[in-house]
Amino acid sequence: MQLLLDGAPIGAPDTTAPYSISWDSTAVANGTHTLSARAADAAGNAKTATAVTVTVANADTTAPTVSSVSPASLAAGVNATTAVTVTFSEEVNPATVNSNTFVLRDLLNNPVQAAVAYGVGSRTATLTPSSPLSTMATYTATVKGGADGVKDAAGNALAADFPWMFTTAQSAVLPPETTVFSAVLPASRSAWWVRP
Repeated sequence: MQLLLDGAPIGAPDTTAPYSISWDSTAVANGTHTLSARAADAAGNAKTATAVTVTVANADTTAPTVSSVSPASLAAGVNATTAVTVTFSEEVNPATVNSNTFVLRDLLNNPVQAAVAYGVGSRTATLTPSSPLSTMATYTATVKGGADGVKDAAGNALAADFPWMFTTAQSAVLPPETTVFSAVLPASRSAWWVRP
């Protein structure tokens, strides 16, 4: 007897009655699956039993991790108006992504006022400062982990705080303005120009 999961064999056939096969449901994704069995007699005549539907709902014990950040860690020359983003390895609970769990601080450890939003589907949290950052300044962004940090829907928390640093760019230096003054004199005089 061969057990079939979603039409595909699982495990080795059991050739001794009473027939039984162990199935580790943690090896498949949570959701709906079908189970059936195929048996054959000594002459090779095979018959497949009608499939039954089962629902796998194993507990999620995998904690989310940080997949990528922007600006990159130790990046320099970052535009002062750039938003800070972090992408997670899986969907997280949006209620756990806020200004307490995703924070930007300056070199003196002062928090930067900012709005924090989470995009379901993109798995990305975005921190947008309320005003441009200081130029030529170093900032540290931190995603909080642990009991009070970012968690997934099953309650698994980011294992630890995830900090990274970046430095903003120098402000653009514009050339000094040159103002030209002119005056028109009587025809007997030449025009003259004054430059400050």
